[in-house]
Amino acid sequence: MHLHRHLLRRGYGGPLGAFSRPTSRRSTWFCLAVVCLGVLPDSVAAEMPPDRFWYVNHSCVVAAANRYAVTVQILEAIILVESEGDPHAVNVNRDGKGDRRGPLSFKQATDLVAELWKAGANFDVGIAQINSVHMRQYKIDPVHFLDPCINIQWAAFVLRQKINEYQETWTAVGRYNGSRNIAGYSWKVYRALERLAGIRRARGLLR
Repeated sequence: MHLHRHLLRRGYGGPLGAFSRPTSRRSTWFCLAVVCLGVLPDSVAAEMPPDRFWYVNHSCVVAAANRYAVTVQILEAIILVESEGDPHAVNVNRDGKGDRRGPLSFKQATDLVAELWKAGANFDVGIAQINSVHMRQYKIDPVHFLDPCINIQWAAFVLRQKINEYQETWTAVGRYNGSRNIAGYSWKVYRALERLAGIRRARGLLR
């Protein structure tokens, strides 16, 4: 499942670029974007922002994408798939299945991840659902991943690792969250791209 360039016709064009359908067999590079930087809502660390799509074209996403040379729109689509933009999302993994908790306040999410961490559970945290395996590997307190900008940086880092291993393909995207259904997850991200293209268009972010 290689990627190809038809984004100008598909509505993801302009300076942003991205992927086309997961079933394509042609390859393309992940594109970097120069976009207007947003402002992180003051309340985002404490409460769910009123704008469900606050992360679209946000400076945190752009900075992470630029740092790890991944596509802004792919990160946004992963956020939509993983948490729908909820910075306090917590998912507990048992027997290959996820148990989504919430919606949670920042305090509830903090207490929950601290409890799960102490119990040695396998869980996903935050806006891009970073798995506890990474936290244990790098010895990082999971509470830090409730900060959406930190979380998004790690999402870009994880995605870049997958790209390095599987190249610029939908297989790399499909392996972002460790799902066994790689094609299924890739299609979720692709459909999220289409949905977010409408948000970008409505906000005048597509040329």
